[in-house]
Amino acid sequence: ASTLVMKTYTQGSSDEAVAVEGIMSKVAEVAGNRFLTLLPGMENKGAQVLSLEMIDVIEKLCFGGYNVSETVQCLQEVIGSLEKGTLVLSAQHEIQIVRLVICVAASIQEEEINESVVIVKAFLRCCKLIPKLLKKVVRTKGEEEELTMLLEMLLGYTANLWERKDCFSDDAISSSSSIVDSLIVSCLKYGMMDTSAFASSSVFGGCLKIIRLILSQSSEDMFATEGTIRPGQVHAMASSHSAFDLAVSKKEELSTRLKSSPISRSDGESQFCEGLSQQQELIRLLLCCVSLDASHVKISTDAWGSVLSAYDASTSVTDGLLRRLLFLYDANKCCENEILLCDYQWGAMCKKHSLRMSADESAPPFDEQQSWEWFLDSLNHDRIRSTLTQFPIADTLVPVAESDVESEFRNASNENDQMDTGMDDMSESSSFGVGDDSDGNNSSAASLDEPKEVTPTSKIHSTTDIWRGTGEDPRYSPGFILPLVLGSLEANFPKERGAGKESQGADEMELDKDDDDDDDESEEDLAQHQAFSVIARRLCDRGCISLAIASLSSRCPSVRKVAVAICGLFLRALQMKESHEMKSWRERPQQEMIMASLQRGLTVRRAMQIKKLSEAGDRVELGSTSVSKQRFNVTMLPALSAVFLAKALMIMSRPSDDMYGAMNKYFLRLNDYHGAFQDCFGLPAFLSLYCSSSDDLTRCRTERNWALLTLKDSTVDEFCYRIISQHHVPELIMSSFDSLCDQVGGKSELSLTIDVIQCLIQSGGSRSATHLIKRLGLLSWLHGVISWRSISTVLPFATLKCKFLQLISTAVTSYCDEYSNSDSLDGDQSILLEKVPLADAVIQICLDGSDASSNESHTVLAAACGTLWTIHVADKKEGLAMQRVGLTSLAQMTNLLTKCVENDELFAQALISMSALPYSVSGDEQDGHTPQLFCELALTFMLEERVRLCRGDTITILKRVYDLMSIFSKLREDTELVTTIMQCRHIAASIRDGVQVWDSFIPFLT
Repeated sequence: ASTLVMKTYTQGSSDEAVAVEGIMSKVAEVAGNRFLTLLPGMENKGAQVLSLEMIDVIEKLCFGGYNVSETVQCLQEVIGSLEKGTLVLSAQHEIQIVRLVICVAASIQEEEINESVVIVKAFLRCCKLIPKLLKKVVRTKGEEEELTMLLEMLLGYTANLWERKDCFSDDAISSSSSIVDSLIVSCLKYGMMDTSAFASSSVFGGCLKIIRLILSQSSEDMFATEGTIRPGQVHAMASSHSAFDLAVSKKEELSTRLKSSPISRSDGESQFCEGLSQQQELIRLLLCCVSLDASHVKISTDAWGSVLSAYDASTSVTDGLLRRLLFLYDANKCCENEILLCDYQWGAMCKKHSLRMSADESAPPFDEQQSWEWFLDSLNHDRIRSTLTQFPIADTLVPVAESDVESEFRNASNENDQMDTGMDDMSESSSFGVGDDSDGNNSSAASLDEPKEVTPTSKIHSTTDIWRGTGEDPRYSPGFILPLVLGSLEANFPKERGAGKESQGADEMELDKDDDDDDDESEEDLAQHQAFSVIARRLCDRGCISLAIASLSSRCPSVRKVAVAICGLFLRALQMKESHEMKSWRERPQQEMIMASLQRGLTVRRAMQIKKLSEAGDRVELGSTSVSKQRFNVTMLPALSAVFLAKALMIMSRPSDDMYGAMNKYFLRLNDYHGAFQDCFGLPAFLSLYCSSSDDLTRCRTERNWALLTLKDSTVDEFCYRIISQHHVPELIMSSFDSLCDQVGGKSELSLTIDVIQCLIQSGGSRSATHLIKRLGLLSWLHGVISWRSISTVLPFATLKCKFLQLISTAVTSYCDEYSNSDSLDGDQSILLEKVPLADAVIQICLDGSDASSNESHTVLAAACGTLWTIHVADKKEGLAMQRVGLTSLAQMTNLLTKCVENDELFAQALISMSALPYSVSGDEQDGHTPQLFCELALTFMLEERVRLCRGDTITILKRVYDLMSIFSKLREDTELVTTIMQCRHIAASIRDGVQVWDSFIPFLT
């Protein structure tokens, strides 16, 4: 009966809907009432009566508007019987009942139907059922996958019901507070347990997430209810949990189930726990508690040390959450004692006994100079280099809150604080630095607009800041490291004579390079000056000064201010008499040359801006408040020049570096304004190095590779790409690519050039997509550059092939993203005109037999199938799908399919992509063996259903098989092939319009 109702309801076409409306209404009424009658009385029959198929029927009927009020009444009776114990169901069937409640609540359109009671009852039933399932999952250690999936579904349904809490009555909320509290305690108890013995911890992350959702979406009236657990109590229970240290520091790979393949489709149900991390969800829960109830949150010394030891000072998502948590602890004074800047000993260097948490007045005086040794030991030079390879320009001095984690009131107050800081710089950032450069610098861009400053309303974690390298994100967070660098310099800054222990402010410093020797200078002052020189040099050797210079490209004004303060103190150390007397500091003159050039360059830029403001006297007065504020602002450099200066300082610190001579020559040639660095908004030294005129071929290659590498590392946003495009760098690189293809020894530069082009596409956003693809014809260039060359000569290595394939995929994705946005405005869909030649190029690269090992061949095959799938998805129209004349032969397509038979995912990608491509037929293929093999592979794959295919993919494959059978008459005489086609009819019948496609085979089956 249920099958009949489902078929009648789902398979009726739109044309038949009117004719069968009367019959459908009667069937729905009879079947629905019968099913609802069976639901309450299941003490004896149990699961035999309550079949999952019957639940599906009721859901369909409710969505169709049938039996809604009757279903609501019946569900109230069923849940009431479950609560009283007169009805006992399995967990699976109870979850299906909850699912039916959600379905009914979503389908109700009549105001007279009140579903609030049944929603409240279903929610409370979930609160009681979750702890039971949690205990079972813990006892089985997650080995029963079905049980774990049931718990995940239940958590998702509970969150769905809680989102409808607006329809909960006050009496229902007050009476159910104990049930909700029990759920919170149980989820917190098991959600933080050690999951090392479990295959995945996503379900435990879901337990912590459901607690956060309940707390964040609860009103103050609910917390005011006597006996209700407050966020501060939840924080106390979490921080005192026996597994807190392990849970907050355990790093794990996120689950990728149902997301690994673009072919796989989910069944449409909510995947509440999908991809959750126990560590991240615990941190988010702590953040939520602090933001909601900061006055009642207290953290012990041990808990502070646990959080700080888990922090790695990086820009990863986890470290971003931890940094925000540390900030809230400090800002709300949640710690037992005051936390100083030097107490932020993160990671492995965190030592709980070194924290100044003791209130003992008899403790020895605090030695500021000795307290910063840990910071120098913690710094990793390689990580600073990684930070310069893709500088995080969106990192802020004050960690940014996640909107769905912290309360709205807390976010609003923080946004106001950050807005006050950012608005002071807004006027300066829009004018200073990238104005008209006709006054002096010919190498800078003529007229550019800086990107917007980071404000609370902007998207902080921009896509350009996402780590593009391999593995975990190793980059340091400039907003966290720079204050520590500044603190270490200020702690060792020499005291002013006669001022006792009061330190001299940074704003009172003056350059005293030519100060006369003071015979009366005390030994203490001399030791302080020497210590300051030593700490400045050590910080420079660690790369901290380079990091500060690169931070001049940060979008956060406060980060740039700290960076300039560090540069000023370092320049002061370089110009001190004690530094001149240090014979071991041999690189000091070159470092001073770069820092002085940067200082003069920023001063010149500022002077130009003040001159422009003074000339516009009728509009802006120099004595106004806005202009006085601008005097304290720091211009935002593009990462192109900031990263160049940072790398140049590293090079000049090592005379043995291959680029030492070129960098030294570049800065020595700066004559204007006493050597000021004026190429702040251009491409410093790129053209001269990339087009090197050195007589030494090895040096030419070194300089070209360094120029390309620096360009790749410093291109991080559209602002950088605008400067690059105005200097015609993309055209220059694409032109030189042709010559590199024919050079036997130029494959390393060829590989680097591919990386540069891909970086330009990824970082340039819509500007690079428009310029590279629309104006320069990148897609045509990609397949044209190898169309007439031998693949084994141009791309002899598997790594080169994979990089080139990835470049094609990136370019096609950029095209798809850019033109999908424009299409939504214009109303027309674009056609990927380069689909056929690009796909042919990908297939030719994959079928090239120059790969040395089977592992390399499989790597290239996976990259090729992924690229084919990207091209297939990007083509929105199928106008070219059934063309019979193409660039790729049918034999080549079949050959590629045979290579993928051992991997279902790759086979599905290749089969679907090539079924939508036009093909060519050679004379050798007229015998029908090749098309027969293609059809057998395709139809067998469909029958076995090893990968779930969507409706459009199935129809595309069937159309390709029909196309081949209509061309090759011998295929119609193949009895096995005809039998296979007949067996595929049930697959075609299960999808919309599938029967019509399969019916086209009928003339071939007679």
